Amino acid sequence: MNTLMVMGYGNSIAMSQILVVVVEILLLVKIGEPLECKRKEIVTNTPVISSNCYRECEYPSKPTVCEYEFNVVLHQTMSAHCGDCPFKKEDCNLEKCVPVDGSSRPLIAVNGSLPGPSIVVCEGDTIRVKVTNNLQSGAGVTMHWHGIHQTNTNWMDGVPRATQCAVARGSSFVYEFIAEPAGTHWWHSHAGYQRASGAFGPLIVRKSRKTEFNSNTYDFDLPEHTMTLTDWADMTSLDIALKVNIPALNPRSQTVTILMNGKGERIEFFDETGQIFKTPRQMFEVEAGKKYKIRLIGAFIAACMTSFHIEKHSMTIISTEGGEIIPYETDYLTIAQGERYDFVLHANAVPSAYCIYASGYGNSSCPSNATFILKYKSSPLNNPTCASYAVVPASQDRDQYMGNRSKGMFSAIDFVSSDPGDQELYRVDLRHYITLRSYAIYKHPKDPGYLNGFLAVDNVIYTPPLLPFVTNEPDDSDICQSTLNKTFYYTCGMKQCVCTNILKIKLGKVVEIVFLNTDEDIIQHPMHMHGGSFRLLGLGSFHTKKMTLDNVIQLDKEGGLLRNSPVKAALKDTVMVPSNGYAILRMKAENPGYWFFHCHTMNHGERGMVIVLQFGEPSEMPKPPLDFPRCEGWEPK
Repeated sequence: MNTLMVMGYGNSIAMSQILVVVVEILLLVKIGEPLECKRKEIVTNTPVISSNCYRECEYPSKPTVCEYEFNVVLHQTMSAHCGDCPFKKEDCNLEKCVPVDGSSRPLIAVNGSLPGPSIVVCEGDTIRVKVTNNLQSGAGVTMHWHGIHQTNTNWMDGVPRATQCAVARGSSFVYEFIAEPAGTHWWHSHAGYQRASGAFGPLIVRKSRKTEFNSNTYDFDLPEHTMTLTDWADMTSLDIALKVNIPALNPRSQTVTILMNGKGERIEFFDETGQIFKTPRQMFEVEAGKKYKIRLIGAFIAACMTSFHIEKHSMTIISTEGGEIIPYETDYLTIAQGERYDFVLHANAVPSAYCIYASGYGNSSCPSNATFILKYKSSPLNNPTCASYAVVPASQDRDQYMGNRSKGMFSAIDFVSSDPGDQELYRVDLRHYITLRSYAIYKHPKDPGYLNGFLAVDNVIYTPPLLPFVTNEPDDSDICQSTLNKTFYYTCGMKQCVCTNILKIKLGKVVEIVFLNTDEDIIQHPMHMHGGSFRLLGLGSFHTKKMTLDNVIQLDKEGGLLRNSPVKAALKDTVMVPSNGYAILRMKAENPGYWFFHCHTMNHGERGMVIVLQFGEPSEMPKPPLDFPRCEGWEPK
């Protein structure tokens, strides 16, 4: 061991050298050296501090504090940062180059990339993210950790004016929470339309293979095998939202592309010889004979479903939103906004390069076929020619989310959980039938102030509270609760009702929610729950039969809505409620707090399709730190 001793005369030079080193270290800390560069090994029981937390997860676990810094700025796709992209493919990977599909438009970039930084940790780690808002627009920012239950940390859930104040420009906010449950999750801004402008990225919580039910089904679980899918338009999300909500007399049209990990191809570039170049597609490399765990994230924005298929390879689904299932093999996978699936890819085809297809459907504006590449390492081919056909079998169309096993399509309702769960879920303490509805407020587009429809839950258009729930108990004048006044809800169908929509449930109660999308609405609604998971017991469509709320309740009493066993049903936090259909969910209210439950179609959530689940009384809820921002207004005395 080297020992440094400073004593006697002649050591002034040594001492000055030590002081210089100390000053240099302090300066590095002062000017904000990225947290990613810090790894501190500690010999005591205090967790290690690191942002590079990708490692083999152990059992028993050895928790680590994983630190990150997010810098949120306005940026430009296909900018000068891209050099000679796409003529030089390597330039498309330059720092701060965001090539997308070759189009140029503003975006919100976190740390200069799309998607933003990947967080990869082990279950039980502490995640600490310092988010700094440097948006030149002056807009506020929050980050939601989609899939994280936030047990005892409701105020870290990242919903503006519900669990926190938005972070103002030039300010920062440090999120700190426990990484649980294990699974494929993601983070994204929950402020306005920022998620649709690029503020999102993967959040992977791994677990020890000793505790993973399906650990023997694959050889590798690698960060580079995360597939984040999103739909990307050549107009900003706010432009599109305004065009939909307040129709222009001379509207612009937009073109939409599906991206994987921020990459796609659409725009054609020509060199001086007339040769065509396009931005590169995302490529994944595999080794023949090996089995890979692939993590698929549906970071979609628009009201579309996406069919996913890998040429000459089947997929064995082993998990959805962190809930492990009995392995389920399929050729086609349908994924909705906010959903995530883990599947095993067996590289058992002839070594070559194969096409990965993603195709949007659901309405005429959904993006058509997009292709990406699966390449065997031993194959010289790396740019296969992919067919430009629709991946969705024509007969599936409207009912595709319910699946059709004879055509190799999966159905989420057929999943069987590998976790038997809580036997208490066999009982139901409360059952709520909740309607999802979209409707126009004004019938004449040229009327002043015309708005092209609102989205509602139980006929109520959600508006956020004046002050966050977690620091200020809701004011009775602002909220409406179906458990208190059902008559109010029934009259809302005849008039516009706007309030903070809360469903209050006592702690420990088992609640069943039946979402109904039956008001002649041709659009599916992906409903995402914060703060926990539910068992998906039932999912179905009434096809062309017109059903009212009373019709469905009566049908259910007669046994017409089928339910799976509550301990075998898959654990999920997001479900696509089919058009003219229903979804049946069951959960136990055991995480006290205020939890958003909303449509994850970007414009639908922002336009009011939200309900807040209140689990427990305020006195039973963990309290945020005393100095937590309260967002209170101010006026001179």
